[in-house]
Amino acid sequence: VEELYVAGIPPPPAHDRAHPFDRDACAQLVDIARARASTADCIGWMCVFAGLLTADTETDFRLSADVHLREHWRWGVGPGGELVLPHYDSYGSLTGAKFRAPDGAKWSYPGSQYHALYGSWRRRVSRMVVLCEGETDAAWASLSGPSADVLALPSGAGRFLEVWGELEADVY
Repeated sequence: VEELYVAGIPPPPAHDRAHPFDRDACAQLVDIARARASTADCIGWMCVFAGLLTADTETDFRLSADVHLREHWRWGVGPGGELVLPHYDSYGSLTGAKFRAPDGAKWSYPGSQYHALYGSWRRRVSRMVVLCEGETDAAWASLSGPSADVLALPSGAGRFLEVWGELEADVY
């Protein structure tokens, strides 16, 4: 898979593979993607590729949005322009990565597991929580919403674990 990624060829969807999760290889891939996201060719465009802003948005705002995505959500860009969205558990341990290609294709790193709310690795700063359906919704909310902790369902609205309802907050 790593050789495919470096060559710019997206791997097949995760359900087609039966591989254990290789945390070290995934972490290396995420680090490379985050470094690529800060290059001149990519900076200011990650937020556009994610559908969060338009190409017409003021350049300085797009640049600051990309820094936010890279630093707060740890997003990156793959060699084919695909977004790399790493997932961590509440302790900050990498548990997987999702990919979103410019043509709309979606896949996961082999063996990825999504058992924690997306963003749960981030330090809580508020008693107000915004719970979103997915990663891009969470990114948009954190860019444009009130100062609240933003989390997302890691597998969309179709899957909700009961333990996630135990999240402590004054306002949801």
